[in-house]
Amino acid sequence: MTKQNKLYDLNALSRNHEADVQFIHHMVSLFLTTIPETKDLLVEAAESENWSQVHFYAHKLKASIDVFNLNPLKQVIRSIESKSKKIATLDKKQLKQDVQFIADNLEKCITEMKAEFEQQ
Repeated sequence: MTKQNKLYDLNALSRNHEADVQFIHHMVSLFLTTIPETKDLLVEAAESENWSQVHFYAHKLKASIDVFNLNPLKQVIRSIESKSKKIATLDKKQLKQDVQFIADNLEKCITEMKAEFEQQ
């Protein structure tokens, strides 16, 4: 997979931390350690229609999505976060689809990061 096709972009993180390779590796390690469980909890909360938990996990994921510049996910995670607070008036099916979109793309990102950083 070429750099341009990656879901994540480390340029801003690298720029903000003066290309500190050790720090970047630490951040990637944290991402790979914490995101899979949080992603799964988000999906479980959506499946059980526990919208306060959906909001909580979407909010929690938003920071990592921003740090790793996961552009395709930025708007969707914000939409999930916002809509889960007022679900009574919204389409639950669409919200669940958005959650699955986030989960699927985070899984792809995890796979990409592992492939890149386990080689180093």
